Amino acid sequence: MKPWLKEVARGETLARPLTYRESYEVAASIATGEATDAQIGAFLVAKRLKGETWEEMQGFVDAFRDYAALLSAEPMRTFDAAGPYDGRKTFAATIPVSFLLAAAGHTTYLHGGPPLPPKYGTPLESLLSRLGGKITEGIMQKDAPVTFVNSSERLQALARLHHVREEIGVRSFLNTVEKLLGLLPARTLLFGVFHKKAAGPIIELAKRLPYEEAFIVQGEEGAEDVPVHRKQTFIYHVTAKQDVETLQVEPGHYGFSYHRDDFPLYMKEAEHVERIETILEGDAVEAQLEPLRDQVLFNTGLRLYLIGDVPSVGAGIEVAKMLLESGSGARQLEDWRNHDAGRQDLQHEVSV
Repeated sequence: MKPWLKEVARGETLARPLTYRESYEVAASIATGEATDAQIGAFLVAKRLKGETWEEMQGFVDAFRDYAALLSAEPMRTFDAAGPYDGRKTFAATIPVSFLLAAAGHTTYLHGGPPLPPKYGTPLESLLSRLGGKITEGIMQKDAPVTFVNSSERLQALARLHHVREEIGVRSFLNTVEKLLGLLPARTLLFGVFHKKAAGPIIELAKRLPYEEAFIVQGEEGAEDVPVHRKQTFIYHVTAKQDVETLQVEPGHYGFSYHRDDFPLYMKEAEHVERIETILEGDAVEAQLEPLRDQVLFNTGLRLYLIGDVPSVGAGIEVAKMLLESGSGARQLEDWRNHDAGRQDLQHEVSV
């Protein structure tokens, strides 16, 4: 670790990026326990000050995958929904969206870990546990259409790094790396970023990861949920041929017209779960829940469109409404709660 630490901690003008191989060796020294906490903390802060390249992140992704307990024997998921591991302070639309997609025959791999600084938002695992999910060996509802994996329990390096990251108290490039480990194989990556500047390295990484295609979206809190209160949101589509297409979506074009103040912040876990359940029931909701319901409809329709199930976002939203109003999402949630870990069949309620 010391030779590479010297390279990245020389100061703004003298520090140089590590090569892919060097970065891989740094990550391996962390994964094996060779690197000390002090060395790890110094390395993360140095990279935060200087900035990291996609090659450095690729080295960490590959090394951590090599030391992780992968679930490669599992059936391939449709979506790898790579949201922020430091939790949510806004509504986690990706959860009800995943159950609606399950009703349309698509499986989603959600993942995360314990709360992290500086946000310390609500972890997805906490919300899914309150919804009735059961976790064993870091996996919640294994083989179900909606599966959650606690990455820290499948990769000891992340578990060990947690207290170091808490002590330095700032974001690091690990916030990106942990979202790209792909512990369950999936056809499509959905990766959320805060802004366009952050998308460049992710696009380069996505070209080299084992997905058929990837969508990098400007999501709420850097999540994979596209907000309906923003006038316009960008999406980068990376294909298996490494082509990159830029898409723009405007929620207002589909009748969704909201402001940021229409959406609650800092919901308690119980309240958060209650809203997910209420929306999935499909009945008419009170006015304060309409923005959240529309965010679920928009993101469900958008994802159906992005993977080619429907000819347009508008058509996808209509399918999402049908699924929601028929109670299909609620039935998927109930089946998920009662899921038998040994069951292999997936219920496809609607063909779209």
